[in-house]
Amino acid sequence: MVRKMSYCRKCGAEIHDGELCCPNCGEPTGEMRQTTVSLDASSEKVMACLGYFTWIGLVIALLITKGQRRSEFLRFHMNQAIVLDLVALLSLIPVIGIVVGVACFVARAYCIIGAAQENMWKLPVIGEITIIKE
Repeated sequence: MVRKMSYCRKCGAEIHDGELCCPNCGEPTGEMRQTTVSLDASSEKVMACLGYFTWIGLVIALLITKGQRRSEFLRFHMNQAIVLDLVALLSLIPVIGIVVGVACFVARAYCIIGAAQENMWKLPVIGEITIIKE
């Protein structure tokens, strides 16, 4: 059985065939290929709209786009969805809750329509709050 071996171009250590980096210094062998998956415009619209459907939709959208560079469009809508969900927590207050609940329902519909049409409409009062910076 013949094993194919090569040597690290940085430190000269032996590298077995198929290894992605030098076991001695960690230098990549050149066999490694980086792939970056990015969302296309229609996928971004879906993720933006999904973020407005309850906390579960927002968590799913955040997890799907985790590790990817989010566009300004997607970052804007995810940020606005988080702020809207936080404001919606006020609907748990007995008297004011009904008004806040209805307002949040209308705001969600407004935001979903805006995201589907690729618009970045800011909500009044809470539209300036930024939670997701990057």
